[in-house]
Order: sequence, then structure tokens, then C-alpha cells
Amino acid sequence: MGMALYVWAFIRLPKVLQIIEVLGPTSQRLEQSNLAHATSTFLVEFHEAQCFFVTSIEIALLYARSRIDASGSTNWASLFQFIALIEIVACAGAWTILLTQISLRRARLDSTYYLTLSTTALALAFATGATTDYPSMDEVYVFFKRHNHVPQCGNNISLRTFCLTSDHLTKPRSLKSGYFTFALIGILWYEKVFELVRNGTWFRKKHRHYLEKLHVPTVIVVMFSFAAEIATIVLLFLNLTDLIKLRRELDLGEWGVGQVIAVLVWAPVISKYLYLIMFGIEKGFLYRLSRAFMVVKRPIETENEDEDEDEDEDEDEGDTASGDTDDADTVPLVPTHRNTSAW
Repeated sequence: MGMALYVWAFIRLPKVLQIIEVLGPTSQRLEQSNLAHATSTFLVEFHEAQCFFVTSIEIALLYARSRIDASGSTNWASLFQFIALIEIVACAGAWTILLTQISLRRARLDSTYYLTLSTTALALAFATGATTDYPSMDEVYVFFKRHNHVPQCGNNISLRTFCLTSDHLTKPRSLKSGYFTFALIGILWYEKVFELVRNGTWFRKKHRHYLEKLHVPTVIVVMFSFAAEIATIVLLFLNLTDLIKLRRELDLGEWGVGQVIAVLVWAPVISKYLYLIMFGIEKGFLYRLSRAFMVVKRPIETENEDEDEDEDEDEDEGDTASGDTDDADTVPLVPTHRNTSAW
């Protein structure tokens, strides 16, 4: 959660520096620093790792919800807290996924692959929240009937099983009312599919006269993305408040083995981020992909290159990385600046 907020704030920083014109030179120095280049790499790798991490958590929560008998609950209060914990953790993963996906879009680093990962994680988070229901009195009675029976009272359930305080009755905020998450993902998918179709070779050749008429409703997308961005941050902090409150109720002062392992999962991403900040890009980082994947245009697409030369000249120069040329071994290995909307 903290890393997602850090990356989001860093991507938003250039806009703040542009507003404060006095810090113009500071913005230029920061733009050319290892920190700016490393953070772009960190954002992509962090989001990918986060999607798989959250997906695995949601699957585990769905499994735990289906086996509520193994929760170890001894009364209604502990059962209520167990269900609330499932709901809070499911929501926390969803809000961070949304925040980093918006950051990727703002930095022009998003792709269909990352959008698919985000959609999968959000769908599982929504399924976890939608299937997490609080039991009624009758369901609680049936659940604890074989656990807390008192032989002296005719094998009836102890009345202490149903003791609750007002704090236990406060339900956390869930994804059941967060349908705007799917609306946001739908907008992002619409924008991505529209871009792929419009830039496709078949569409460019067959429907060239429609290109100027078709356009993404940029104003609507930007306004909705900004509103969803603010709402996501607010819900993220509200969810964090619920988690802290529940942690105090459960008296979880010390970390368990699972929490330590969950933190160490991020060690590879963070260690590489710190290394890039201190030492910059090395030759090994440039050749992570095969040279076959460095082809950015198909031969048939070059037919329309002259028409789009003026439009794409700046973008092509900004996206050319060291190591893409035939004499890549003689190219100085320096941090490569990618022309994004953020930096």
C-alpha cells in the first residue's frame, strides 16, 4: 500500500512542479536523474508483482471463506472479526491495483498485458467481497451448535457465544458498493482497444477516411480517471483505518510468519530499484529481451510512415533505447529517457 502511494505521488510530482514555476530548474534536474528513470522501471515491475501477489491473496481468501469451519472462531464476535478481516484485505488489494494501473496510464507505460493482470485481480477481489456475507442469528446458532454446547444445560449453546459489542457490529467498507472500479477498468479497456484498432494495419488501409473522424472522448476519460483516482485514494485510506481498528481489536501486536514472508516478497523489486538509483543502467539490463522483440514496426506498416512522420517523430526519438542498434556494444550505457507524460 505504501509503495503504491509512493509511485503515484512520484508520477504526479512533475505536474506539481510545473504549477510551481519557481522550481523549474529543479524539475529538469530531477527528470534527468537516475531516480526518475529507476522509478519508471520500478512502477512496471512493482505493478506486475503486485497483481500476482493480490491475485494469490484473493484466491486464498476465497478458499478461507469456503472453509469457515476451519477459522477457529469460538463465538459470534470472533466469527464476525474473521469475516471482516477477509473483506478488508480483499478491498486493500483492489485499491492498490487501481492506483498503480492509473499511474501506469499517466506515465504511458500501460499495456494490454498489465491491464489484463489488473482486471483479473480486481475481478477476484470483487468476487471475494461479493461472496463475503455476515451470518444471521440462525446461521450462527447452527454453526456453533456442535462447538459450544453445555452438557449441564441440556447440550444447548452457551449464551456467551452470542455476546457482541457495538464495535463488532460496525461493518468495514467493501467492494460491494465499489462498482466504479469496473467502470474505470472498462474505460481503460475502451481506450486501449480503441488505440489498438485505430493503429492496426488493416484498419489504416481499409478505413483511412474514418481516422480523422474517430477519436477517444479525451475529456470524459481524463475527468473520470481523475475522479476515480481521488476516490481510490480516499477509499484506500478509509480501508487502512478499518484495518488498523480491526488489528487493535484482535490485539495483533507481533508479526506472524506469513506477514514476514509477505513483506519479503517485495525484496527483489525494491533491491533492483535501489540499485538502479545508485548505479544506473548496466549492460545486463539492456539485453533482458531478445533482439527479435525490439522490432517496433512490421514491413507493411512502413507504407504509411511518410504520412505519420511529423506526428510520430518526437515519440520515436523518445522511445529509442540504447541497445536497439546493430552496433549496440559501442553505445555508451547511460540511463535512457523514455518520453512519457509524467517525465
